[in-house]
Formats: sequence, C-alpha cells, structure tokens
Amino acid sequence: MPAKPTTEQLHAVTHAICKVIAQIPCFHLFEAYVAQRFSSTETEIALRAITYNAALDSTLMSLRSFNEFFTSDRRKDDIRASDFLGVSMQTFLAPDDATAINKYLAHITTPRADIVTKHWFIDDMVLLGLQHGIEFLSTIETTFPPSTEAALAELRGVRDVVRRLIPNIKKRNAPSVA
Repeated sequence: MPAKPTTEQLHAVTHAICKVIAQIPCFHLFEAYVAQRFSSTETEIALRAITYNAALDSTLMSLRSFNEFFTSDRRKDDIRASDFLGVSMQTFLAPDDATAINKYLAHITTPRADIVTKHWFIDDMVLLGLQHGIEFLSTIETTFPPSTEAALAELRGVRDVVRRLIPNIKKRNAPSVA
C-alpha cells in the first residue's frame, strides 16, 4: 500500500486542486465570453471550433481528474481527497460518464473515432463537479487550513468564483418556457 502523503505535500497540492476545480467551468466560460467574439469568416469558424474543442476537453479532463481524486484506487504517488483530515466525500460522476470521458477523450480508442456524435450532459456534470469543489474547499478550509495567506486567498477565490458561476449554469440548463 502506498505511503500517505505528508502534511507538506498536501499543502503543496492544494494549488493543483484549486486549478482543477477552476478549470471545470472552462466550457461554460468559453460559451459565455469567448464564442461570440469570432466572426463568420472561414478561418474564424475554424478557430472557434478549435477553441470550442479545447474548452470542452479542458472541462471534461478536469471533471475526470477531480472525480478520480475521490476514489480509493491509487498509485504510489497519487493524492486522494481522503488524505485530507475531515474529508470523506465520494465520487460525483456517474460511472458511465467517467467511462465515457476515458473512452472518448482520455485514451485513443475506437469509440473516440465517433466523438463528434457523442452527447455530453455537460451542464449536469459541471454542476456536480463545482458543487463538490465548493464542499471540498470548504471542508479543508476548516479541517486542514492552507499554510499561507496566499494559499488561503486562492482557495477562497476559487470557491467564490465557482459559487457565482453555478446560478448561470443552472439558468442555461433550465427548460425554457414558451
């Protein structure tokens, strides 16, 4: 069994965890702030598609990474949420969603050849990931506080931004009334 990470290692990895949580809404940020900036020229349409794919991939890979953080499976250098004092959270993605991200994105597979037709329930997955992020950051702030003021400010900043984004994503996900 791998050795538990040290307190210093856990404090050091908090920055990486904040980065992963902050990248979960990347696709929604693209849709809200970037997509409309492209013109309708052939080159701009191609650039928009490239950027769209990069934002979607960033969101999905961040969801995969953060979800895996809550599993008990680990290699010797993996850090898991359960390594932090007071954290007993479980994964948030449905097993089929986690497998789909692996098959369609994280690995070169035969299903990946058909990624264009893959429908992602991106809003639902992002909301779950962000809500998990808020809970995790709030828990470690009280049970395993960051060791520096800068780290504490980063944790609070990411959590506050995520809290502000959730209502916009929920609104996007709400059925329209005709």
